[in-house]
Amino acid sequence: MAKKILVIEDDALVIRSVERYLESQGYNVEAVQSGREAIEKAKKLDFDLIISDIRMPEMDGIEVLRRIREASPQYNKEKIPIIIITAYAGGDEVYKKASEIGIVECIYKPFEPDEFMEVVRRNLELPPKYREISLDYKLLDNEFVSLTNELEEFLKDVKDRFDEFDRVNKDEKRQIEFIRMNKKEIFTKLDDYFAKIWQIVKDFERNKYIVHQNYYQQRLCPLIEKKIEINKHIFRKTLGYAGDYITMNYIYDYNGDENYLGKSSYEKLINNYTCNIPISCSNIKRKEFLKEKILETLGEENKAKILSVGCGPVRELIELIKEGKITKPLLFTGLDFERKVLDYISNEIDKIEEKNKHFLSLEYICRDITSIVRDKALKEKLKGQNLIYASGIFDYLSDRMASRLTQELYQLLDKGGKLIICNVSLENSTHRAYYELLGEWNMMHRTRRQMLKWVVDIEDVREIRFEEPQGHNNYLFLSIEKI
Repeated sequence: MAKKILVIEDDALVIRSVERYLESQGYNVEAVQSGREAIEKAKKLDFDLIISDIRMPEMDGIEVLRRIREASPQYNKEKIPIIIITAYAGGDEVYKKASEIGIVECIYKPFEPDEFMEVVRRNLELPPKYREISLDYKLLDNEFVSLTNELEEFLKDVKDRFDEFDRVNKDEKRQIEFIRMNKKEIFTKLDDYFAKIWQIVKDFERNKYIVHQNYYQQRLCPLIEKKIEINKHIFRKTLGYAGDYITMNYIYDYNGDENYLGKSSYEKLINNYTCNIPISCSNIKRKEFLKEKILETLGEENKAKILSVGCGPVRELIELIKEGKITKPLLFTGLDFERKVLDYISNEIDKIEEKNKHFLSLEYICRDITSIVRDKALKEKLKGQNLIYASGIFDYLSDRMASRLTQELYQLLDKGGKLIICNVSLENSTHRAYYELLGEWNMMHRTRRQMLKWVVDIEDVREIRFEEPQGHNNYLFLSIEKI
């Protein structure tokens, strides 16, 4: 009898492809596009395998699978294997949540058919021995524990000192003066702690890393995340991932020494630290770099076409419009998988004076990046771009996907067009114990050599180089110009 597989995926294009391919291999497939429908199917039918996307409306894939596990005893982790599908690599928080309900198999899209079938067959024929990650704190590194405890005590002392200041100083201006007077010494101490802690954990295998991450978060989150607005948003991942458009707007708005967010002096201090660590400052530099590239393109073209992939809040464009610098015809297309960010962009641009938007045409496309790989109609629509940039998406992609997407985006360029790919740098990465170990903001840090592998098969290239904006350099900017 043919094996029966339940596929849960909200993207109609992906679900049709997966369904057709599995059926061509002789499997019976039930495909659904919502979590609620999946739960009902699981109650009524017996499946040999479940394949589920992570990001879906209403409830995410992990929650759907958790409910299936709880509602239907036949789907306990010893009997029925589950494969999760995601478009983003490097997500330890996804792996951790999945492992809690006995899921350890993950595949990244877009995937090759052979790769996909290998995972499917392995799970159907030789179900893995699911195991939960042991949180046995006896396994903790002694130096790690000592440093974490020192950092906890240091933060407690800082909080007590700042809270005591607030008790007799209610004026916000005086609170900010107090922060400015003390933050250099405090931030230097925090920098040192986070650097030492990362050196301990950076080469840990996954399970050991997660054990240490849990301990670290339990000890420090009450001081770093609780009531700290920006960190709370990053840690709780309101939109499903840490670097969403709201996080980026926090960084843009509270970077530097002028603006402070928080009710208490301590809250203002920690929020200010988050927005001024090197990678946050590099986000500001990245925005300024992209503004320059947009203006360069406008200067070279009479009717410029620019595409931002994984566009986020496009503050670079919004600021240029407000500054009245869009003085030639521009068709700007923002592509992002999150509808809320596109709504944000539309609302922000609607607020700007009409005279500043005279030459601007905007198009918003709410699609997954896999659409650029698979959807021929979309690719045809997007052809002829003078500038394409991807500033917040490649950091989350596997090398296979990054290479594939690079080639597809390059094909969308017009003659003389330029593709700019931004990826967080491995060589210049700092503070990963803060934003990754603590905040679970996991990105694929890469070297130049790793990024150059994505372009080896591309033809008709005029120039490939890395551009280096002055200042903070936590990012690498790979620039590919078409003949």
